[in-house]
Amino acid sequence: MAACPKLRSKIPADAVIGFTGDCLKRAGGDAARLKWPGAQKDLVAYRKHEEAELKRAREEEARRAQEEAARAKEEAAVAARGASYVAASVFAAGRCNFGNCAKDGWTVNTPDGDVRVRCNFGNCLKEGWVADFPGGKSARTTCSFGDCFKDGWRTELPDGQSASTRCSFNNCPKDGWSTDIPGLGTATTRCNFQDCLKDGWTTDLPQGGQVRCRCNFQDCLSNGASCD
Repeated sequence: MAACPKLRSKIPADAVIGFTGDCLKRAGGDAARLKWPGAQKDLVAYRKHEEAELKRAREEEARRAQEEAARAKEEAAVAARGASYVAASVFAAGRCNFGNCAKDGWTVNTPDGDVRVRCNFGNCLKEGWVADFPGGKSARTTCSFGDCFKDGWRTELPDGQSASTRCSFNNCPKDGWSTDIPGLGTATTRCNFQDCLKDGWTTDLPQGGQVRCRCNFQDCLSNGASCD
């Protein structure tokens, strides 16, 4: 602290603010102890610099907070859209309506609300299905060659993209199926004991998690399935 008045005249102009701050710190924050000529002018410049730095820091913090909020909002939107697309394009991706996914469709709870799936003409496995989203839009699924559990199916999503499902070894009831969902990845379904229609199935979802379905009274087509 005692050396500050002697050193001030040797400090280059671009280092004065840093020098002043260092001396003020050594003085315990007491500006009255800075005794060199022009010390008050240096203090004014130092404090303006500190205020500007604080303002910049606060603006940067606000900008980062806004970016984080926007990122979180986008991630939530992606998660909600992904959950809806899984519900629409993966057979029996949620709880079966009236205990029969193949006849009455299924319902899946998503961050935006329930996605309700209904079978066309009471036969999802032959005629396909329609998924109604909470916002009023729908996705439509058609069975390839009129046989979903042999040749797979295709789901037209509200944004114009489509999800495609292929039966493993052309035999969904025995070997399961895989659904490619744009922007999310693949949902893979395995038949329990190689018999989906008797023992049920397990679906690994692309965003993590599983849906497990059990055939009621060991007959999914006649008695439906219970999924969780």
